[in-house]
Amino acid sequence: MSSWKKWLAAFMTALLMLTSMPAFAAENAQQEPQRMQDADAGGAGAAAPAYIRIKNKWQSNYLYEGSDGIVRYGRTALDDAASQWRLEPADGGTRIQNRATGHYITIAETAKRRDALVAREIAVSTAADQWLIEDASRPGYKVIKSATADPSANLVIHEEDQLGYAEASNDINITFESPQWMFEPAETLQPVLILNEFRAGQFLYETANPEDGRTRNVVAFGKIDPTDPKAQWYVEVESGDAGTAQVVRLRNRATGDYIEQFDADNYWRRIEMAPASAAEPQRWTIAPAAAENGDPVRGYVSISSAGHPAYVLNTQFEDTYARSNDWSNAGRSNAHWKIAPAYDVKPVRIVNYTAADAGTDYLYEGEDGFLKHGALTAGREDDPAYQWIVEDQDGKKRLRNAATGGYLASGDPLAVSPAGSVTSAVYQWQLAPSDMYDDYVNIAAADGSGLLLLKDGVLRTGASDPDADAVQWLLEDPSARTDGTPQYVRIQNEWKPFVWYEDDGGDLKYGNPRSDGRDQWLIEKYQGRKRIKNRATGHYVNLQNMTGGHIRVTDVSDDWTSAVWVVESLAGGSKLIYNVADRVKNQEIQKLVNLQNLNKYAEYAQINRNWGSPHWTLIPVDDAGPSYLRFTNKQGQSLFEETEGDAAGKVRYGEATGADMRAVWYVEDAGGGAKRLKNVETGHYIAMENMAGHESEDAPNIPLGTEAVVYESWGSAKWYLEAASESGYTAIRSGWAGHYIYADGTGGAKVSKTVKSGDGSFADSALFEAEPVELTPALPEGYIRIQNEANGQYLYENRGGVVLYGNVAENNGYGHWRLVRQDGAVLVENRATGDRMTLTPDYRYIESLPAADSADAAAGWSIEPSASSAGKWLIRSLAAGYDDEYVHTDNAAGYAERGLVPVSFGTARWSFAAAPADYETPDDGGAANTDTATPVFDDTAYTRIGSGGRLARRPRRYDRACPRERDRRTVAAPRL
Repeated sequence: MSSWKKWLAAFMTALLMLTSMPAFAAENAQQEPQRMQDADAGGAGAAAPAYIRIKNKWQSNYLYEGSDGIVRYGRTALDDAASQWRLEPADGGTRIQNRATGHYITIAETAKRRDALVAREIAVSTAADQWLIEDASRPGYKVIKSATADPSANLVIHEEDQLGYAEASNDINITFESPQWMFEPAETLQPVLILNEFRAGQFLYETANPEDGRTRNVVAFGKIDPTDPKAQWYVEVESGDAGTAQVVRLRNRATGDYIEQFDADNYWRRIEMAPASAAEPQRWTIAPAAAENGDPVRGYVSISSAGHPAYVLNTQFEDTYARSNDWSNAGRSNAHWKIAPAYDVKPVRIVNYTAADAGTDYLYEGEDGFLKHGALTAGREDDPAYQWIVEDQDGKKRLRNAATGGYLASGDPLAVSPAGSVTSAVYQWQLAPSDMYDDYVNIAAADGSGLLLLKDGVLRTGASDPDADAVQWLLEDPSARTDGTPQYVRIQNEWKPFVWYEDDGGDLKYGNPRSDGRDQWLIEKYQGRKRIKNRATGHYVNLQNMTGGHIRVTDVSDDWTSAVWVVESLAGGSKLIYNVADRVKNQEIQKLVNLQNLNKYAEYAQINRNWGSPHWTLIPVDDAGPSYLRFTNKQGQSLFEETEGDAAGKVRYGEATGADMRAVWYVEDAGGGAKRLKNVETGHYIAMENMAGHESEDAPNIPLGTEAVVYESWGSAKWYLEAASESGYTAIRSGWAGHYIYADGTGGAKVSKTVKSGDGSFADSALFEAEPVELTPALPEGYIRIQNEANGQYLYENRGGVVLYGNVAENNGYGHWRLVRQDGAVLVENRATGDRMTLTPDYRYIESLPAADSADAAAGWSIEPSASSAGKWLIRSLAAGYDDEYVHTDNAAGYAERGLVPVSFGTARWSFAAAPADYETPDDGGAANTDTATPVFDDTAYTRIGSGGRLARRPRRYDRACPRERDRRTVAAPRL
């Protein structure tokens, strides 16, 4: 191979890697500068300059090499060298080398689909261990094709059959997710979470800067997904030993930027991030934490500026942003931090079997490193010592404590060892689904020492009946309630974002989330399995008396096995749901609840368990309070926004009528229990932004104002509705600096910390009754234009009486509509023709018919505000049997359709804009085509048979009707 070809191959490989990695991949490579120089020089002993992890799009797992050389997939440890790979240029493509073994992935032993792909030691490269890496149909992903076949053959690596190992075949559509892979940079450092002692369960993360004119991101604190890379950090140690004071730099995993200390003129600001530099402000001192009285605080550290030791990283302010200054000090809990390992896998709690609704005996790592068990006491719900990461390794599992990063070993006594000392099989476990109870597993030691069991209060591994309660363990979501109160869920499909609900006829259907509780379910334990109870009706899902083949939701008898379900957990958190009578093992096809045929009814039928349509996610229902509130004080005066005079934009209080929308506030969720209060009349938010610079004062003498625009991260616009000790009243606490809103006695509203006394009681001026308000959004009056959010085009009626969409002129009367209220429905009437938008059961498109032809419910619609997009509307049919369908443009057909589509899609959302007073009805010069029947040709049915044969006539003509619609003599299409 000529030198220029080698250079070109190397360049293309590097280019592929760079386009797949975040921008900071270059910084990872800089950690090994000498090795990179050796590689560039072509040194024989040069080590790889960069490694990657290969992540599957479908299952979000990673390729790794097992001890037997099989290329497996799983959720491996971030620093597991067996799941790290190097792309090495070769004559005919790219070789993929494992970091741990030096083996190369080869197709030589993979003769057909379902054969395992392997990695082997290969001295002389051939096409079998070479791969063509191409961009996939999804941005950021690759397909990996074997060089043994023409690229057009699409002989690709995939995990379509979910066999536990990677496959290679050419019968997989490469636009599917299973053959698409993302190349992530591999790190030698373990990322960590930085948790605050004072803010229990909250940790640092990087987010956008809310301050105008400042472009660098800032460091915030809060409860967010611990697997989010923005909340994960690399601690780069520059000097010092573990357990003593160390000088470090703190790098964010998502962006590669570093936390940087402000100078003395700016230390009051939210701490910011900055690109890598050798400057002193990026150096921090981490030291064991001590209280203000000097007592050590075990498990915590303080983080102070290396250049300004009195400046400590802290969470003193209530605005959810971290600072580094001397307003706090290293002895306070808001400046104490726990450094815990971070993971790509969400942790679980491991709890022993109980028949109760909530667990009673949890595994945790004790301070001495031994495995212990006990109740999860109040305040420990977020304690990472009670949380475990289930990692894949060599076809087995490892159980890693989320607090220390240590691994559980099978032995006597059971103990957790530091990650660096873990090498033998005693740290590997096998997890098998319980035959006795849903969601529970048996945990067996891979070294053969037996099952993990809790018996007579003693934890150990040993021989046991796998059906015994002592060896049943639940891998519980850390967000699960532990107080025994019911946790209702929505059951949402993984393929299509629809949720289960009980319809009026007692059938199980799926559709969009509802407000009547019929889409909320309680998963009850029942004889080791589950019963699924509807919140609104109390009915249970069952297969008894299936009318029309539909799954039923009715009252049930205790002896009905048709109402008992298995809810099987899958890797990644989704569930399979099937009746207890249909339990099978190791079968790819089985009876499952699914929505494969998209017919609105949940189906129960044989289906491939790996498909998305039988996969369901249980989404906890947050019992949120009312959306609209009026805050009224003890004198019957309400908070409102002044809209006139010098006080316009200020929050005041006074007498307000029920119709005065200035005194009604929309409650927006701001995360972490905080709310934003948005005025219904003006759209402005209550905020302390005008008090910047005075937030440290106990009672700023500044009127409370509103802001037209607030940012997601602004603490000044976040408020907590705090229940007062006096029943029926609420105090409104700032999420920025802890002040409370109060009536100042002159008609104005201000904030103060002094209105709350030491015993927790409030001054009357700070107490408000939060009264729910029911609002029905006002529909626009007069003629409007109806614009689709997804494509920006407008609805109009064509000459054939079909509702189309397009870029019609603003003054075109065929694109003007009026919303007419009639008998509880809304009629959508065209300005040019007077026709009304009408659903026709036979077709998906929407017709526009004269009033005489649209008098029934088919012309009735419900115009509903979109909960997910402010200012947008949904158009839902009120026709019987179609009242879950919306007008949409999902199929880009050119005409408006009706159907069941997710209301979160922009294709189902519409905006209304006033139409001009003057309009035209242009004539396009073309006559409407009213004959839309499909023509039928006279088929002579002559056939030529062989050479030298003769023509034979088949005396038959084809029926005019479509074979699947023989009740109709013609096949109609929209009259476009």
